[in-house]
Amino acid sequence: MRISFIFTEFDRRRISSEGHIKYDSPNYDNINKHFPEAEIREFTEKNVPNVFEKDPRWGYRMHDYWKVRKMLDDDADIIIGFDMDMLIVNDLVKGIIPLTKKFGFCIPASSRRLIRNDTKIGADTDKQLDDTLGTGFTMCPAVISLDRNDERARKTLEETCSLMLKDPLRLPLVLWRAIYKTGYYPYILPQNWCVTLDDLGIGDEIILHIGHKKVKDFYNETIVKICS
Repeated sequence: MRISFIFTEFDRRRISSEGHIKYDSPNYDNINKHFPEAEIREFTEKNVPNVFEKDPRWGYRMHDYWKVRKMLDDDADIIIGFDMDMLIVNDLVKGIIPLTKKFGFCIPASSRRLIRNDTKIGADTDKQLDDTLGTGFTMCPAVISLDRNDERARKTLEETCSLMLKDPLRLPLVLWRAIYKTGYYPYILPQNWCVTLDDLGIGDEIILHIGHKKVKDFYNETIVKICS
């Protein structure tokens, strides 16, 4: 079985928001420690074409679109899309393989919970709710896994790419709209799979979002120091 990790990063010169640590390349050692057989692929403006108009959100849109697109284009059996600032800290991460084979598409829960909360805040939102009034569950696309042979999952991610090109928004919003349109729901991983500011000290941490300085500082003397 072939496993592939997909990393995307664009507009590396952009200034990170206050309190956010920027990582310009994947942590190969961290991936190889837990998945020594995995292939790692990185995509930047150097090896994929531009598909969006350049503005302050260009890098984020390119990151979101090309992560999903390159996952769909990959020919490995299990494809995992990671943000650069993810750090695996627990060998429980290997559970992603059987979970993805069983459900086809896995993604962590977001601490924002309702999609209406994601719709109200941040950049790249049109603030439009569908007929569910934003009561669906929002997801954290910093980690996404795909079984290449699951056609239901592929259809939803293809729809995600299509919607992103037509109306680029924050990826959680586009994913929700694609899911609601296709009627296929991914397996929602517990928040241990992407520990952010609201999850500090959750226990059984699997992946940390160390791009958040407070997350890295909280775990620095224990998990991060050992695993980074």
